[in-house]
Amino acid sequence: KPPLVAGHEYVGEIAFVTITDEVFSQTELNAYTGAVNDLILSDAAIPDLVEDVEAVAGNGEVTLSWTAAEDVDRYEVSIDEGETWIYVWEGEEYTFTGLEESTEYTFLVRAANVVGSGETVSVQATTLEMPAVEIPVFSPEGGTYTEVQTVSIETATEGAVIYYTQDGSEPNSDSPVYSEAITVDKNVTIKAMAVKEGMK
Repeated sequence: KPPLVAGHEYVGEIAFVTITDEVFSQTELNAYTGAVNDLILSDAAIPDLVEDVEAVAGNGEVTLSWTAAEDVDRYEVSIDEGETWIYVWEGEEYTFTGLEESTEYTFLVRAANVVGSGETVSVQATTLEMPAVEIPVFSPEGGTYTEVQTVSIETATEGAVIYYTQDGSEPNSDSPVYSEAITVDKNVTIKAMAVKEGMK
């Protein structure tokens, strides 16, 4: 028997139940009503095939979209050949995130209601390669100087944040953020890294 879904009315041989805010299995419903036998689902059919399914790839993510179908309680999407399904209760769109870049994936989409799930539609998409932040450039370049130098750091990636160190250690997000030229009046080793969200 199909699972019961909130918001639908079901008629049994000796009980009439309206499920308002929970999902009940057959066993749970029997316990809930005391004596519900075979359920009768009226005016319902398995949903038609989902149409106009599209997959738009991004950096490490793919957004699926489709046209709304009739008599649908939810949509179901899968990224593992149907081993597991994700329920989409609202809207006709779902985004898979955290995917490997430059990788082809196959996605499945189907519509479902209290009667069951419709036929599956398959669509493929290849995630994009995440763009890289340009390496920081120092001016003047490293070398030996006899006078005090003012060192500036720049990257060609607009909006990138530059972190730097002056002790030769590798910079990270806890290092100072570069905001103005650095005055150098002794021997130092400056290292820098540039970071921008959505880039590597």
